[in-house]
Amino acid sequence: MLLLIQEIDRPHTYKALRQGIEVGCSAIFLDPDIFKDNGESSYLLPFIKEGRLGPVNYVGGYFHADSWAKKHPVFKGLPCGGVMDYTYYREIIPQDAFISIDTPWEAVCGALNGSAGYNSGLHVAVYKMGAGFYMLNNLKIHENLGTDPVSERLLVNMVVYVDSVI
Repeated sequence: MLLLIQEIDRPHTYKALRQGIEVGCSAIFLDPDIFKDNGESSYLLPFIKEGRLGPVNYVGGYFHADSWAKKHPVFKGLPCGGVMDYTYYREIIPQDAFISIDTPWEAVCGALNGSAGYNSGLHVAVYKMGAGFYMLNNLKIHENLGTDPVSERLLVNMVVYVDSVI
């Protein structure tokens, strides 16, 4: 079973969702805003022990972070295997990334910023939990569905990928 998560009735649903993943379901979190509560961006990040959603593009626009995407089924049919081409991805690259999170089973896409210090994080990460998987995502896929073909292709690729690893 595959679950696409864009809204969640918390905190009771987190427990049921976790149990479902542990027995073999997979979940794709399409919007990191579902984790917000009490003014903290990752207060309810359900399954990881450490980390938060924080800025990686914060240097006034002059020296933005370099977002990257590895060659991976999530990016099938799209330019990948290095720095993300802004021509294709400008609508979906967010200002924030998952920073200092637990080591994922697979790091798929992220960003690094070497100006004014160093900062890095992940945009897409896959975690294994029991017999199932879940995918954290903060690319702007959900809000661009219907207007940006890249977001639509990524969503289809994510569903196909998660379905194939079950």
